Amino acid sequence: MPKSRSHQFRAPRYGVGFLGLQILLIFLSVFLAESAVAQTASFGKNKIQYNNFDWRVLESDHFHLYYYPEEEELARTALQLAEDYYDLVAARFRHEVARRIPLIIYSSHQDFEQTNVTPAVLPEGVAGFTEFLKGRVAMPFNGSYHDFAHTLHHELVHVFQLSRLEESFRLHYRNNLVGPPLWFTEGMAEAWSEEWDATGDLFLRDLVIHDRLPEIRSLWRLNGTFVLYKVGQDLIFFLEENYGTAVVPEIYDELWRVQSFEEALQNVTGTTVDELSTRWHYNLWQRYFPDVQRYQPLELAARKIATKGASFKAVSPPKSSGLDPSTFYFLSPRTGYTNIYRASVNGPERDLKEIVSGQRKAEFESFHAFQSKIDVSSEAHLAFVSKFHERDGLFLFDLENEKLLAKWQFENLVALRSPAFHPDGTKLVFAGLSPSGRQDIYLFDLATETLTPLTDDAFLDDNPTWSPDGERVLFVSDRNEWGKDGSKNLFAIDMGKGELTVVTHGPWVDGAPAFNRETGALAFSSSRNGTPQLFVSDSLGVRQVTNILGGATDPAWITGTNDLLFTGMSDLRFGIYRMSVPDKAVYETAPVIAESQDIFAKEDSLDWVFLESPEEETEFKWVPPQQWLPSIDTQAEDLGTRELPYRSRYTLDFAQGGVIFEPTQNVGEG
Repeated sequence: MPKSRSHQFRAPRYGVGFLGLQILLIFLSVFLAESAVAQTASFGKNKIQYNNFDWRVLESDHFHLYYYPEEEELARTALQLAEDYYDLVAARFRHEVARRIPLIIYSSHQDFEQTNVTPAVLPEGVAGFTEFLKGRVAMPFNGSYHDFAHTLHHELVHVFQLSRLEESFRLHYRNNLVGPPLWFTEGMAEAWSEEWDATGDLFLRDLVIHDRLPEIRSLWRLNGTFVLYKVGQDLIFFLEENYGTAVVPEIYDELWRVQSFEEALQNVTGTTVDELSTRWHYNLWQRYFPDVQRYQPLELAARKIATKGASFKAVSPPKSSGLDPSTFYFLSPRTGYTNIYRASVNGPERDLKEIVSGQRKAEFESFHAFQSKIDVSSEAHLAFVSKFHERDGLFLFDLENEKLLAKWQFENLVALRSPAFHPDGTKLVFAGLSPSGRQDIYLFDLATETLTPLTDDAFLDDNPTWSPDGERVLFVSDRNEWGKDGSKNLFAIDMGKGELTVVTHGPWVDGAPAFNRETGALAFSSSRNGTPQLFVSDSLGVRQVTNILGGATDPAWITGTNDLLFTGMSDLRFGIYRMSVPDKAVYETAPVIAESQDIFAKEDSLDWVFLESPEEETEFKWVPPQQWLPSIDTQAEDLGTRELPYRSRYTLDFAQGGVIFEPTQNVGEG
């Protein structure tokens, strides 16, 4: 039987669905010079530095860490994490980096995009990079300490890779020294920095089922895509499981002796590359072909509604808006630009119209389609966020007259995500990232233009939505005992009492809560069974309603029906699909709640969701990030940390660089 990695499951990053993919963290690397087939940054797009950062420097045994005052707490935590990961990678690689590593930290992606470490324009999917001339690591914070720690660990693996190759150049000078391919370097960085996760299963299963898995010699065809990272990670795990954990350092030791990477791989494993491909493919067949019995193909489970290009974040207008209830609105980069569209729920691709054009003007530079949802109010107003100069703005658009009504930016918030209207249309809730790097839930009153924080802590809070009566706000957060591993659950704020309540509880990723305005039913996505699927809680109880091979996420109720729109993936293509909610569970699953308490009062079954408790009670534990992150109080003593004055040092930089990215999955490398 093949080795199963299901026991190593770690919740997918960017917990609200695949895109998370949010999925999903992508990293720059020196080795992307090989990948000339991918798309470069848009022609004519300027890289603007809006802010004059007040740089400070922390020095430790192995790092010079650069930061600005607003993010000092984050910087000191990052330094301790970096030293811990340095020791892990050094021991595993059997190598030491000869000089201190420059580590440059930004408290948001908006600040990170202004970096002058690379001349490239950085797409949103880039979660960090390591440049090869000076070995500098630059990375932003997105509000999640789990994501940040993983990215830092990943990039330090790249630093060691570069240092090891530099050593080979110095000791064994050759004109044609062999370098490893991209699948190997990125797969190694992923395998050494994170366990296998549901996102990996999602993509590998899709490749296997659709017979699109390349041979090892042809993996270069995946360069420039997120899929390469997960394929490379799995292949590194396969090599280590079958040839020992020392196989990767031994391949680096062999590179200076050979004429090709394939020759080094064969010398270390004693197996030809073609035979390795066959063995690896057979391992994947054994792992994923049985899933055909367990899961249903997307095309049989739901109807195609918007599947040209990539389509995400559907929302149906409320009945009170006066808009056509058979329409919905969504985000898509199908033309090369990300726009907001309207289409018919009776699709496919029926009555499609572009409503708001993105990426043509400064105020609509990016709609954050892979991270932020949109919403429609009872007043027929569309709310969305967009990057506008150095920070995000909140925008209100009149759907009846198709004109922009208002826009706001907030001095104490750099990034905004997922605005959601109160049922009466007078208020909005959304997630906001502060200059210090904390992401919390905020309430914005449209009439008074007052902004009120609903949460204020180090947890990652995201994707809020209102209950149908407007008395509670549901949101996604990593504020549980598994948050350090990337787990996210649902929580509720009682707006009258100001009390916070647990809605779901477990070591998985729950996300994208959405209420049916007419019935009060709650839909959400969850990875509790491995692949992200949809769950519904209504008068019939709590149940899993999809069991799809490629998973399902981002549910949205169609007005006046018991049907859902959702984002699904098949054959590496993302689209919006429609399904009717079944009365019975399609798959037996873990309990939704791990607390013996009623989340919503059952006064009116049409307006309230009643989530049943499991038979056995489980005590809920609050574990804030400060308890599982290194303590900043003792760092100076433990690391020999010194604060240094920042000095500009001008030395030769690489004359030309670039970022390549795959626009339909919002991932990039460079």
